[in-house]
Amino acid sequence: MTPKRQHLTKSAFLLGLQCDKLLWMYQNQRDLIPEVDGATLAVMRQGHRVGDLVSSLPPRLLPKNRGRASIRNPDMS
Repeated sequence: MTPKRQHLTKSAFLLGLQCDKLLWMYQNQRDLIPEVDGATLAVMRQGHRVGDLVSSLPPRLLPKNRGRASIRNPDMS
């Protein structure tokens, strides 16, 4: 019996960046990954709203050298 060939999708790749085990589960036993509950979804939505509000601020109001952008590119001021 030949093994089933799997393609690595963008979604799967991003899961793998978060956690090696999550990628393996996603590729091999997806049905065992629990659904996201309502409380977690509410927190995620709230985070998206905060992100939207922050992105609408003028650059002069944003803190310097804070957040993901400065971690990815330390030369940003």
